[in-house]
Amino acid sequence: MAKYVGIDLGTTTTVVAQMDERGESLIVPSWLDGQPYTHSAFWFDGQGGRIPALVGIEARRLAGLNAGAFVEYKRFLGTSFQFKLGRQSFSPEFLTSTMLDLCLLNLPGRDELSVLTITVPANFANRART
Repeated sequence: MAKYVGIDLGTTTTVVAQMDERGESLIVPSWLDGQPYTHSAFWFDGQGGRIPALVGIEARRLAGLNAGAFVEYKRFLGTSFQFKLGRQSFSPEFLTSTMLDLCLLNLPGRDELSVLTITVPANFANRART
């Protein structure tokens, strides 16, 4: 049977849903804490790695308090803006694709995925949607 998944790529949170056998949409709880959404936040420890040390609410709590905590990066999609941490820089596209990768990596039954739809905020410019 085909597996249909939708990811709502909101500005501050990311929500994953899938269609059940009856054709009804069900929210997939976050792999981090079981909430119906995942905070779209990362914290990088500054050791030069491209894998975030923290994801979700813990990373969001560090925003504004600690270098390397990146939130609301989706607002900058389609621009040349770079998030800086020491000598490293992270594009909004890299951060967004990292969130999508983590959502799919932790999706139960991901090997059966046949259709994926990603939604974006309505006020995104065409370049950001692309």
